Amino acid sequence: MTTPRLSASIVTYQSPPGELLRLLESICVAMEAVRNSEVRGRGVATLVIHLIDNADIPELDVRLIGVDKTRLTLAGITLVLHQGWGNVGYGRGHNRVLPLLDSDFHLVLNTDVEMASTSLIKAIDYLETAPETVLISPAATDFLGNKQHLCKSYPSLFIFWLRGFAPPFVRRKFAKHMAAYERRDLETRPSAKTDNNVASPVEIASGCCMLCRTAALQQVHGFDSDFFLYFEDFDLSLRLGKLGDVSICRLCACATAAAMPLPRAATTNATSCARRCVSLTKTGGSYFEPVLAHYWQQRVRRSCVACEACHF
Repeated sequence: MTTPRLSASIVTYQSPPGELLRLLESICVAMEAVRNSEVRGRGVATLVIHLIDNADIPELDVRLIGVDKTRLTLAGITLVLHQGWGNVGYGRGHNRVLPLLDSDFHLVLNTDVEMASTSLIKAIDYLETAPETVLISPAATDFLGNKQHLCKSYPSLFIFWLRGFAPPFVRRKFAKHMAAYERRDLETRPSAKTDNNVASPVEIASGCCMLCRTAALQQVHGFDSDFFLYFEDFDLSLRLGKLGDVSICRLCACATAAAMPLPRAATTNATSCARRCVSLTKTGGSYFEPVLAHYWQQRVRRSCVACEACHF
């Protein structure tokens, strides 16, 4: 494959314009690197970016973002705005454009991400040489350069309890369990510091930044629409993992504001809390630990009613 057809979807919900502008500018730089590649055919690579505005009252105006339209055109980027259906959730927002995709690879992005200049070309190079891989996640840092552990191992209810409810001294006691869940071994294994093994298999990738084979994403029908927010990326990773490899690619890099940013106004909007409760109930109880579903439901419901920010 010498001329990759690329697409991307970005779900926004009252996102700061500056945040979205930084993301679009970083994508532009990454696409310029792809088109400037010496690989034959890369010079005419294209990227269609679908901006999905989940605001209850459509307010996103591409003209006011401040992005340089000429630069986008020269980078082969087309922006398409979708809005008007309200806050349908993160996964369902991405799914809105799934039938429209006619690409080889599709980027799923959150607005608080910035891509490294070489991340896209490295990701394409890897996927073209690893046909068995259906999804890759980048090596991520926060904006201060601190490592973010976006990839996860398969969770247990105990891990959820540790991360969401256990006091600090208990979490410290079970630090090894937490490290295993966060796949901290990815940075300590010998191959992590060499180019001989640029990728490692993972079970779960973060939905804030993932590059998928479009055909595989369409085959599994994208995100499960039953997840309003949180854990929709867990579910998607597991279902894509049945079609091929899910990996973290060390040569691909991005910066993100947080490993799992909280929804805006989640602590003040009762509707958001209720929807989040339903999502966590499904994943924490019914999806991962059916026997303890009732226990998990009660714990999450009490936390959401109290409007506490639970980090999982």
